Amino acid sequence: MTVNPIDAILKKDGHRVAFERLVDMNGAELNTFLMGVMEQRTSVMTIASVLARYRQSTLVAPCNLDQRELLTADLLALNGLPEEFLVRELSPVSPMGSCSVIAGVSQKNILSSLRGVEVMADPASALALEAANLRAELLRQDSRHNGRVHLATCGRTLRLQNFDNIPGFVPHFRAFGLVSAGRDMGHEAFEISSLLLHLTGFLSFIYALRMTGGYAATEIEVKLSDMRILDAVIARNGLDRQAIGRNVQKPGFNVFTENQIELPSELRLTKELTVSQINEYDLKPPFRLLSVLERGVTELLKTLFPEVRLSIDLARAAGMGYYTSACFKIVAKNKDGKEFPLADGGFVPWSKQLLASEKERMLASGFGTELFCSNYKC
Repeated sequence: MTVNPIDAILKKDGHRVAFERLVDMNGAELNTFLMGVMEQRTSVMTIASVLARYRQSTLVAPCNLDQRELLTADLLALNGLPEEFLVRELSPVSPMGSCSVIAGVSQKNILSSLRGVEVMADPASALALEAANLRAELLRQDSRHNGRVHLATCGRTLRLQNFDNIPGFVPHFRAFGLVSAGRDMGHEAFEISSLLLHLTGFLSFIYALRMTGGYAATEIEVKLSDMRILDAVIARNGLDRQAIGRNVQKPGFNVFTENQIELPSELRLTKELTVSQINEYDLKPPFRLLSVLERGVTELLKTLFPEVRLSIDLARAAGMGYYTSACFKIVAKNKDGKEFPLADGGFVPWSKQLLASEKERMLASGFGTELFCSNYKC
């Protein structure tokens, strides 16, 4: 059984009382108190101890890539975007709770700071705040304003979870993020158009990187999913959601295989799943949306990117609790035949919550720029 580190600390004499008093302090008092603590701690540090900390901590180690390579990639990413996107240079910090409150990510995986902020851990949630602000301005003009907001950024992201067992992942990394926000106008018009923009942006980026001659990416595949499929499977079979969450990043993990689920893990087309299978698992809502998205994006993607394969990933578990419905992943193989997940995105409820309107829609996605540059060199 895993012991929560905070519980062990709170068992010591007086620590629980001190902890509760800190929690109850207002923001200004807590900031002042913690700044005093940090000042006291650094007052006894030496130059040698700072250097030792630099050598020991993976959080502060520099990236192994030449910065010019990453900046060149950033420009290729941003310059190749559809014209609908506005490009933003974000602050290196976000409001406290940007990931945990908005996106449901554990605050333990975020580097919390003083003054009510946290180090950037997800450009999507930061872009979501900006997109919500811009949508709010439009809604002040007209409560039914259907103007859409498309935002993009490139920047460094830092996360605290353990990446030791995930090939190619490090604590801080360069990422390319996109967010689209707008009003539901019916017929999945927002979903189709925003998904096309995001996929076009990411696939154009991969093609542009390959055109430089410095990178090789083959067998590019776009995998469409809907998290409601997993929800239905969990409900029908009484699966342990927390156990699935603990294993979701394990290489080779497949929730269907692990639990003897009698559904195919992947389809070439949505129509390959039988009506009886859809009815048995109550998959009508997600499959209706996936069918609409499949029809809406396939033809154009095939025209623009003829080599790219489109498939339906039924067994997807990554993104559980983050995406609410349809989502996607882009994978490709490098020159050694190794496959990495390059881009990931999906529909999130954040704009509904931020703007208190069930009519608001949002698509958030990201591309691992540093992951690609590190693993796909020729």
